[in-house]
Amino acid sequence: MTRIQVRDLEVERGRRLVCRVPKLDVTAGEVLTIHGPNGCGKTTLLRVLGGLEEATRGEVRLGVPGRERVFVHQEPVFFRGTVMSNVRYGLVAHGISDARSRSLETLGRLDAAHLAERDVRHLSAGERQRVALARALALRPKILLLDEPFDELDPEGLRRTKDLLSELRESAIVIASPHPLPFSSRNVALEGVSQAPE
Repeated sequence: MTRIQVRDLEVERGRRLVCRVPKLDVTAGEVLTIHGPNGCGKTTLLRVLGGLEEATRGEVRLGVPGRERVFVHQEPVFFRGTVMSNVRYGLVAHGISDARSRSLETLGRLDAAHLAERDVRHLSAGERQRVALARALALRPKILLLDEPFDELDPEGLRRTKDLLSELRESAIVIASPHPLPFSSRNVALEGVSQAPE
């Protein structure tokens, strides 16, 4: 089932073209990596798919409602409080009754259960990245958008994250990365487009 369909997408800021994607389809169960140099529009594409930014031109069709899409920022933002309160927040907002147990399970699968009661202000960069991933994965989204999510992970954290992503068979996963990722179903290069539109 197609989760994401993009046709002739262009995003401009001012009069500068910052993202161009002629055609892109992503199906359920696929892990797609969008890679390319800085400034080629990787994050902009994710923001459009996540509903955080409007396309200037083109068509974007998403096979799921907004609440079933999750965007994990390169530098995640947390609420004040504990890791557990941050991971539980989205689950509670979605009316999920077993929010605490699902949060603990997801944290455990990312080797982060021991962080559950820690204040998020006292996390290392790698711990912050694992907690942000746990917060997203606990929701079991149909579309998961990850903006360079692996930069701060140690090898064990990376292995656990890859294992969890491979289990999301009903999700379409799009990852922005400076380089192709070997575990992706498909790697797509974006070309640099920073120029004034014609």
